Amino acid sequence: MRKPKIKLSFQWKIRIVFCLVSVGLTSLGVYYFYVASHQTILGLLQKNLRDVGSVGAMLFDHDSRNAIKRLKTKAFEEVEFDRQVIDALPVGGTARSIPPEKVKIIQSSEDFQTILHRLKMINYASYKDAVPLLEDYEETSHEGFTLGMMGTYLMIGVDTLPPNMGMYLASSDAEATDDGWPGLPIGTLFRSFVPFSKFDHKIYIHNELITDDFYKSLSGSIPILDENNDTIAILGVDYSVGPELNKLIKLKWICVVLIVCSFILSFLLSFIISKFLNRSLNLLIEGTKNIGQGDFQTRISVPSNDEFSILAQEINNMTQNLKKITVSRDKLEIEITQRKQLQKERQKVIKDLEIALDEIKTLKGIVPICSKCKKIRDDKGYWNKLESYIEKHSEASFSHGLCPECMDELYSEEKWYIKMKKKKDVHSSVSQDHGNFCCKRPS
Repeated sequence: MRKPKIKLSFQWKIRIVFCLVSVGLTSLGVYYFYVASHQTILGLLQKNLRDVGSVGAMLFDHDSRNAIKRLKTKAFEEVEFDRQVIDALPVGGTARSIPPEKVKIIQSSEDFQTILHRLKMINYASYKDAVPLLEDYEETSHEGFTLGMMGTYLMIGVDTLPPNMGMYLASSDAEATDDGWPGLPIGTLFRSFVPFSKFDHKIYIHNELITDDFYKSLSGSIPILDENNDTIAILGVDYSVGPELNKLIKLKWICVVLIVCSFILSFLLSFIISKFLNRSLNLLIEGTKNIGQGDFQTRISVPSNDEFSILAQEINNMTQNLKKITVSRDKLEIEITQRKQLQKERQKVIKDLEIALDEIKTLKGIVPICSKCKKIRDDKGYWNKLESYIEKHSEASFSHGLCPECMDELYSEEKWYIKMKKKKDVHSSVSQDHGNFCCKRPS
């Protein structure tokens, strides 16, 4: 029988399965831990952003809210909409709608400065260190915002624009900076990621990070209401999640290292386990090879109290039964051989008898014979002498002689016969030996 070709040994199969299971479970655990950590951190950031936004909206007192209304009226008076630019504006894109010289005039007004002061207070509240209450806060650098500070701005909807478009009324980073920040002056149009109607009377916190050319941030929109419960503006708060993202990236790499370590550890453990299991398997293979070659004296001994030991015991029992069956088979083969020999001898005797029967010649049935000359007709129609026909169809042969009657008929006038017949014992001798008497004339 052709020996099967082993493509992958049992030992390597155990190693691969063990590594896959171990790494798979570790990966699932680490992935769940990472996703849970990501969601937990994102949830905490969203809660903090909601709290900061709600408190920040309360900083706008009655005078500040009236200033917002007056600033809106002033902006709508100076705005110039370019429909072609607006239609081509992508999501997240911005476009200026108030001439730069008008922007400077409006942003230097008392109403704009009042609103800007409130926005800067919210910015400085995100500092790590305590900040005193000041009449005027310095401009916060865009670099500081990317390191984890909060950016604030006021937005308003425009009835004549699409639902997902709005206009910036004020921003804590209104001026352009040397690091490439273009600034958000009053009258800057933008196309929002969500319809503006979602911001009306509801605090809206984005579930996903918003990414632009400068930073990744988590954004919140908090409506500012007047005494009539009408939304006069939307306070936007952007929280740069750069530091938190770096921590998550570090956590992700830690998870990757854990998976690699689990793979190495699982491979080492699988090597030890497979080597132990393969030792018992080799004993079973060696024993079954000997049994397959006809050595029924082989006994397999596996030094372990597990399924391999039970299998070895069952193989030993099977070998013992095979040995008994083999002995019975040998006896049966001897008996069959003897019977075959007797059968051959019997067939030989039968054949010899058939040959002997074939050699025995007998005459049966009606034999046609001539009434005068006594010749016999054979199957082919030829007439044969009586002696020839009988010798041909039987084992008999003829010796010729004369009966007394024929002798009298032939030699009754011969002197020698008359003289012989006179003797008393001639007739008796001729009668006893009539079959053997040869007629010879005396010389």
